[in-house]
Amino acid sequence: MTVDTAHTVLSDEMDAAGAYVGMTRGRTANVLHVVAVDEQDAREQFIDAFARDSADRGLAEARKQVERDMHGIIAGNAATVAAEVDQLIHDAAKADRQTAVWDDAASQFARLREQHAAELHQLEQAVETTQATAQQLHAQVIAPLRAEAQTDGAEIAALRERATQAQQEARSAGRFSRRRAERDTQTATSEWEQARDRATQRWGSAPWGAGEVESWAERVSQQRAGQDPQVRDASKASTVAKIELNPAHKRHPLEAQGLARRVFRNDPAAQFLTAESGERRAAQNTERWRGRATDLRAEAVELRQLPTDQAAERVQAKHQPQLSTRHAKSSSHANAPNDSASKTPIAHQPSTSQAHRAARVLDCKNPYFQGRCNVLCRSDI
Repeated sequence: MTVDTAHTVLSDEMDAAGAYVGMTRGRTANVLHVVAVDEQDAREQFIDAFARDSADRGLAEARKQVERDMHGIIAGNAATVAAEVDQLIHDAAKADRQTAVWDDAASQFARLREQHAAELHQLEQAVETTQATAQQLHAQVIAPLRAEAQTDGAEIAALRERATQAQQEARSAGRFSRRRAERDTQTATSEWEQARDRATQRWGSAPWGAGEVESWAERVSQQRAGQDPQVRDASKASTVAKIELNPAHKRHPLEAQGLARRVFRNDPAAQFLTAESGERRAAQNTERWRGRATDLRAEAVELRQLPTDQAAERVQAKHQPQLSTRHAKSSSHANAPNDSASKTPIAHQPSTSQAHRAARVLDCKNPYFQGRCNVLCRSDI
């Protein structure tokens, strides 16, 4: 029966015909499994098998040999499925480790996000508290100052109005009342000037007329309130709180980018990640790897539940693209001149073939190496 990939187990009872049948069933690859101590032992077993011939042992012996060959083919299918299941379980364990890695990365981003949020909340709370305190103290201090400045300003405006009126009366007074009007003008002007001097000493300036009283009172009361020690200290505390908030806003993105570079390695997008987006991306990777582990284990369970031949066909179909690629590469290498390769009866060269070295490293966990005949040796059985 021809299949995509044939698997045959070499035994002491297999002869040349059986080995030939087992090694020519595959359309794209033929894998011969040899249990041997080392490569030299496998090579000797291969040569011995092709030296055996059961053609002269009778029909009964030939039938038994065919049964033994078929048993080797079936055992090869079982080995294929077992190797695939082992690989699936191995990959699932690797996916579990990746899940744990990304889950830890997501936790690091979450802790950084919570740390930043707590720090910002504390700093913003300090800004709000100090600002409210400064505003409250300012309001308490400025209220009486504003009232006092308005009173002084209104008095100055009234005295100026009185002095102006006295001057007008003096200019229009008759001969007998002019002297008295001039004295009244001097008195009114003196009172106005004295009031202005007192305001200047108290507030630093004085209003000129009634239309300037409100704006002048607001301006000078604000200036005097800003000179109050309590208001000044509260305002300074509010300013310091605002200054301390700015570095945090600048530092947090840098810390998030640093963590992103450590987690996502050389990904250029890491420089644009925040703690929130980094956590979200790491969580997505966590779910992706967790889903992969679940799918791999489900596939392993499904292979175990299928009949051996169906499971083997599914495995072969799964790896068919890889086998075709490797077969093409193997064919190109086989067409190249190689004197040393022509001296051995095995198409696979143990000492130089990269595929054989990979098989030895993987301990035959993945028996899908292309060639006319791939010999996979295991000394631990």
